[in-house]
Formats: sequence, C-alpha cells, structure tokens
Amino acid sequence: MSKLNKIFLIVLSVLFGIAGFCVIVYLFITPEGDMHSHVMVGQLIESDGETVIDPYLKRDVYNGVLRLLKGTAKLKLNSGVIVTMYSPLECNINNNREIFIKFGTCLTEIPEQKVQFKYLTPNVEITSFESQFGISTLNKQTKLFCFEGSVNVYPLEKKEYVQVKDGSYVINESGDIRELNETWEDTFNTKQNYGDITE
Repeated sequence: MSKLNKIFLIVLSVLFGIAGFCVIVYLFITPEGDMHSHVMVGQLIESDGETVIDPYLKRDVYNGVLRLLKGTAKLKLNSGVIVTMYSPLECNINNNREIFIKFGTCLTEIPEQKVQFKYLTPNVEITSFESQFGISTLNKQTKLFCFEGSVNVYPLEKKEYVQVKDGSYVINESGDIRELNETWEDTFNTKQNYGDITE
C-alpha cells in the first residue's frame, strides 16, 4: 500500500469518526423536535390567583399555542409590547410582534418606541405602531376598542387597509367595519359562549 493510500485512509477514518460523533450528539444531546421550534418571546409579569394557563407558565413565555382557561395573564413581550389576556382565550404566539387570536379578549399597550405589533384573527389583521387598544374575537367577528393612537385594520375578505382612531368598532365575517355602540367594559359584562377550549 502506498504512502498516499495510507494518508487517504487515515483522513477518511477521521472524517467518519467526526460524522459519527455528530450523529451521536444530534440523537442524544439536542432537544427533541426542531431546535428552533420553541423561542422565548416574553415573560408572564402578572396573573391573578385564579389564573390557569395551558401550557403552564412560571415566567418565560415561548412561541406556540397558549390557552388561558381561567383568570387573567399579563405578558411583556421581548418587543416591549404588553398584552393582558382575559379568559377564556386561545391564541398562537407567533413571535414577539405577532399573535393569532382564535378567540378571546386582549388589551394591548405598545411602548413609546413605536414597535409594530400585529394581531391576526379568523377574519381580520390588526396592526399598530403606537397605541393602546383592546380586541375581542369570537365566531369570525372581531371587536376593536382603540383608546389612544391609531390602528390599521385589514379585513381578510375586503383585502384593503382602513385606519381607525379612538372609538369602538366591529368587523364582521364579510369584512365590514362599523362603529360599535359598546364600551370595553361591556365586553366583560356580556356572557359569550366560547365552547370547550380544551379541544
């Protein structure tokens, strides 16, 4: 065997050894599932004594599905946005600037640094850079309560942005936006049937 062939076999053996080591590390040391699937997006900063959250949160909030079964939960996202969630609620926290609300009620406070924040619901996309507003969504109807600043509303059926300012609005399934003769407090006084949120 020539000297060149021996060097080739040694190099090949080292490469196979490194590849084998990488496979062992991947299979036995890395977390199960996609390493990028769970990203911390914020923290739970306040909850009441009755709060029940699935999955259970001590402090750190990760992207993914979150169900608020009972009580309230106040989150501070890494973007600086503060979101107070009221039960019952089911959402998917996509990242620290975007939440999909399947159903439920949230109050949102965007910091003075003008951070873009977006809610998605089954019937509308709501975006704002500098405002305080609340939303409540159920059965492809979203109520929007703009307390200060302005909010861009994009009904998925209409496919065009509408900017709204202080006031209460409702966006129905067909994307029509109309003023709502209801206050933020009325949202909590109205008994709504959300069904079983543990499905």
